[in-house]
Amino acid sequence: MTYGYSQRLVDAIQNDDSKSLDVALGKFLLRNNIPVTEASEALGVSRMTIYNWLMGETHPSKENGFRIIGWMRTYKKAQREAKEKHVPL
Repeated sequence: MTYGYSQRLVDAIQNDDSKSLDVALGKFLLRNNIPVTEASEALGVSRMTIYNWLMGETHPSKENGFRIIGWMRTYKKAQREAKEKHVPL
């Protein structure tokens, strides 16, 4: 389990097979061990907003959806480049 995520939240994310953006974000955060604080700062939203998305209480707006997709792509690209150069993130 990633530090900072409750087991209930981890289970909810991992057991959700939907293709929604909030579920994709949750799986992305868990897979990459990214704390909610880091994601909230990168996306310009509060930690509570991230938690609400992850629990399905609310859903990202279209604008935030674009931010999420862009951030995840940028993050994955940086990981690939670091791996190719053998540089730790």
